[in-house]
Amino acid sequence: MAIIIFVVYFLLLMIIGPLAAKKMKKKSSSDYILAGRSVPIWLVTGGIIATLINSASLLGYAGSGYSYGISGYFTSFGGIAVMMWLGFWFIPRLRRAKLTTIPELLHRFFGWPHKVISVILVACRDMGVTAGAALGMAVVFQTVFDISLDFALVITLIVTLFFTVTGGMWAVMITDSIQAVIILIGTTLMIPLSIAYIGGWDVLTNAIPSTHWDWGNVGFSQSFAWVIASALTFFSYQTLIQRGLSAESDKVAKNSFLLGGTISIVWYIVPFLVGTIAVVIFPDVNPDDAFMSMTTLFGSFGSLIFAVIVVASCISTLSSTILTTASNFLLIFINNG
Repeated sequence: MAIIIFVVYFLLLMIIGPLAAKKMKKKSSSDYILAGRSVPIWLVTGGIIATLINSASLLGYAGSGYSYGISGYFTSFGGIAVMMWLGFWFIPRLRRAKLTTIPELLHRFFGWPHKVISVILVACRDMGVTAGAALGMAVVFQTVFDISLDFALVITLIVTLFFTVTGGMWAVMITDSIQAVIILIGTTLMIPLSIAYIGGWDVLTNAIPSTHWDWGNVGFSQSFAWVIASALTFFSYQTLIQRGLSAESDKVAKNSFLLGGTISIVWYIVPFLVGTIAVVIFPDVNPDDAFMSMTTLFGSFGSLIFAVIVVASCISTLSSTILTTASNFLLIFINNG
């Protein structure tokens, strides 16, 4: 069953790459990097959601919920607010200026050396994220199929590279939208399933430590620091910005960021609740293992489905960072096509 599910899933992703390439009519850098600036609202929204709900937020926020409870939810506010501002104010101006990446913006205002430095800095950030996402997928594969970590890495990287390289932004946006639906539905279902496993809402609320139900558990200063830190992270989040630049119009970009941000801010409570519930069921695990521990509650088939969800979040992150890195290095040498 595991082999069938993952083979079908990966084949679907790999078929999307060449099919998406047919939508690149001009065969230019703009076609490849920004899908010819012609992506409809549902794909832009899906890409935004998949970017925000990635492997780091899924596993990391569950760990924060395990450690701090629902008060960790404040880590999402600043970033979502900045993201919506980007969609309404910043991205329309970048679109009118015909810019494609953040390094291009720095180049226009400060010169070529600043562009190169910014490309290097973005690449350093993306290399870490890429390595984390690839390793996360490989660990899931190693667990499910009992294969070596190196072989698992080869499989996951080949699949992700194939559809990203062959289909560019069109392939990334289409696969992101599919994976956004998988992640949203699958992770949200974990809440009622785990509550039922415990024995109901009353049993859960009586068993959870009072600190984990307290929105002010970590104090005002820590909550405020989380809001500011997440806000600063999003100001130059090129993966998100390129989603808006690929939209078919300014209106589509604005509406996509509003819709994607609204859905994401509602969803962000999910991993913190999962982590909080994990405290009751798995009181002695490492916080980083909270989400993966919860996936073991629902039998072999349920665990397999949640493994697919984790892989989907990792692939979404990995394909986005690959495209961002390729975009930056490509545009060092050529002008926007």
